[in-house]
Amino acid sequence: MKTLLCLPAVLAALLVSAPAEKPEPLQFNAPLEFTVPPGKTKEFSFEGKQGDYWELRQGDRYEFNTFELRAPDGRDLLDAQGPDVLPALILPQNGRYVFRTIRSKYEPEAEQSAPRKFEATVSNQFALPEGSKRTSTREVNGYAINVYSSNEPQGSWAEILKSGKRLVYLCTGADLLDLGCDASISVIAEAQDKQALLWKTQDKTGDGVPDVAIGRFVSGLSHPGFGYHFYELGDRVIQRPVLSNVDCPIGPDRVNPRGGLFLSTGDASYRRWNNVFEGSPFPPVVLEFKNGDWRPSFSAMKKPAPAPAKLKAMAAKARAAMGSYPYEGESREFGDQLLHADEPTKLFWGTMLDLIYTGNEKEAWTFFDAV
Repeated sequence: MKTLLCLPAVLAALLVSAPAEKPEPLQFNAPLEFTVPPGKTKEFSFEGKQGDYWELRQGDRYEFNTFELRAPDGRDLLDAQGPDVLPALILPQNGRYVFRTIRSKYEPEAEQSAPRKFEATVSNQFALPEGSKRTSTREVNGYAINVYSSNEPQGSWAEILKSGKRLVYLCTGADLLDLGCDASISVIAEAQDKQALLWKTQDKTGDGVPDVAIGRFVSGLSHPGFGYHFYELGDRVIQRPVLSNVDCPIGPDRVNPRGGLFLSTGDASYRRWNNVFEGSPFPPVVLEFKNGDWRPSFSAMKKPAPAPAKLKAMAAKARAAMGSYPYEGESREFGDQLLHADEPTKLFWGTMLDLIYTGNEKEAWTFFDAV
């Protein structure tokens, strides 16, 4: 659950791996026009300094290509930003950077054999998005964190500064970014009393270093995206892996006795599973920061098994709600008898999954047999 649904290894396998030609010098603030033959990549290089601004201001964001920005240490900085993040950032170190355009094997078959023309403009001149308005701010360990909104396509954006110097620029295209102090964050975490933990807890990862969590919400067309960008704010800024999920909000769950916070979300793997989306089960998942990333904490997810009498009553309720009509495939999910099938699904499959995810698999099968 990389956090939660980032799949860099899978993505890398899908992208063309043929060697690129020798990188050309990158010209900033001037239009780039180039053609990439089938099975090839195109690279540009430049010498960058820590603290310099970099932005792919305009570009062909065609779905069958991707951009990379390789730092001197080999990291892909655009991938590290996480999903939905627009290509704009502060360079983290001195050295030679490589900007790369890659054609994907997922291109339509009819287009795979033809060269593709790309147009882009790379800028090193920072400018606030038009109409930017600061919506929240706070200070942590000598760092200032500001969140802004604008009417531009960039949506909300955030910055981290120290002594007036901008160290992080996060431009996500999200409908909402927040620091956990605004009531509007309820779209990310339903319980406001729990959400306040993000604001009160200086060290959310529990590694002994103060940090900040910048929440992100993207409405999308049909599947909203939720996530957090975590930055350690010690002697230097360190970006932790981005935590993201689709269709399931992410939020603080409770204080971790070992330090930091537990976070909670749902597993969206079962959405539309033999049912409409609204009736899909989303079993609960508790996350703990461990070994440098947010990971499922099975010990924190475990709950006491329900008493036999309660389990029997739960089964009786699910059995009564399901009715006697047979399941005839997803084609019937909008049929007369299944228009309101969300409740039976939640009571049956949802209950089984909740029992399994809370460490009570034996009781889940007892429940299944009883239903």
